[in-house]
Amino acid sequence: CAGCTDSSACNFNSIATLEDGSCTYPGCTDSTACNYNSTAGCDDGSCIAAGCTNSTACNYNAAAGCDDGSCEFVSCAGCTDSSACNFNSIATLEDGSCTYPGCMDSTACNYDSTAACDDGSCEFTSCVCLGDFDFSGNIDVQDLLIFLGNYGCTGTCLGDLNNDGVTNAADMLMFLGLFGQSCN
Repeated sequence: CAGCTDSSACNFNSIATLEDGSCTYPGCTDSTACNYNSTAGCDDGSCIAAGCTNSTACNYNAAAGCDDGSCEFVSCAGCTDSSACNFNSIATLEDGSCTYPGCMDSTACNYDSTAACDDGSCEFTSCVCLGDFDFSGNIDVQDLLIFLGNYGCTGTCLGDLNNDGVTNAADMLMFLGLFGQSCN
């Protein structure tokens, strides 16, 4: 006739008439839960899931009732700007690594030293100073040396000032007329 006589206990014995101290009570029996009860005799469905509760983390768990210290911020980090060269379509956490396109040709008027990929926007006419081949702002001896190095060139040539497809005496006469001028 001995047993657990408490009707709220997991092991209630309806035929026991003598309480023997063996009663066990309901609680959370899942050892991974936030509210795990090691003394619980049966699971009462009250377990609260543990997980990452920081909504900015890669492994955020909206169902977690308590934080278990597992939050991590690396696996989903990357560039989230679709206009960037290094856009990462699976990244959900912006990590500040975005790099942007621009003109990467250092001889172009709109050269962008910060560009990480070329976007085809390079242009070479808005800053051209005819005869200033070294882009120093002055038409000087350095430019003359560059011109002489291109003398006789056919096709697209740096020294072809009259755009006739060849660097020759006609271009030299034009260059000499510009010699000594400032482009600023």
